[in-house]
Amino acid sequence: VKIRSKDNSWSDWKTIILSGVTNPDITASGFYVSSSRKVKENIEPTKVSGEDMINSVNVVDFNYIDDESKSPKVGFIAEDTDPLFSTRERRAMDSANCIGILMKAVQELSTKVKNLTSELETLTSKVEGGK
Repeated sequence: VKIRSKDNSWSDWKTIILSGVTNPDITASGFYVSSSRKVKENIEPTKVSGEDMINSVNVVDFNYIDDESKSPKVGFIAEDTDPLFSTRERRAMDSANCIGILMKAVQELSTKVKNLTSELETLTSKVEGGK
């Protein structure tokens, strides 16, 4: 794996980590996380409430200390999030878990919207029928 650091030089990722570059820019045509049933065990539907998890996250504005341009970012503080959102060391976010929790929250919200839409249609029908 080759990574271009802030000085635009290309290095092996191990070299960058060992040389103290903490936030290298990494660009690729795609990033893939293993998701095949073949690499997983103990598979069961999550009991986590996506909505509750999403609402527990403090979303912050920030910039990286070593970013000379001080470009604004929006994100999270790993130490301040539920351990499901971050890596074991709580120094970085676990993107795969974040996406899974986001998808669960969208599913929950989609179900609520369908239920509320159905309830609204029922109430509208009753009101219009009573005229």
